[in-house]
Amino acid sequence: MTNAAYQSSLPSTIGNLINLQSLVFSNSGVGGTIPSTFTSIGGLGNLDLSSNPISGPIPGSFTKLSKLTYLDLSKSSLSPTLSIFTGMSLLSTLSAFHVH
Repeated sequence: MTNAAYQSSLPSTIGNLINLQSLVFSNSGVGGTIPSTFTSIGGLGNLDLSSNPISGPIPGSFTKLSKLTYLDLSKSSLSPTLSIFTGMSLLSTLSAFHVH
């Protein structure tokens, strides 16, 4: 959904997509917060929420996303803490430039 005019928030039902491997919502207008059910997507390897008005804290359960290799949260208003990255031993690319 790159460059789409989505302008909504991530639904809590996104956690039902348990076999999802890649989610790219770059520059798509996704706002609101990251739902706690998001971490049910245990096989997620690629996550790009960059350049969106998404905000708030990143759920502590984000550490369950242990298969993430690529994470881009740049140009968002998320509030990450370093502890969310502790379970992400496969993470090879992290972009968090301009995260507020």
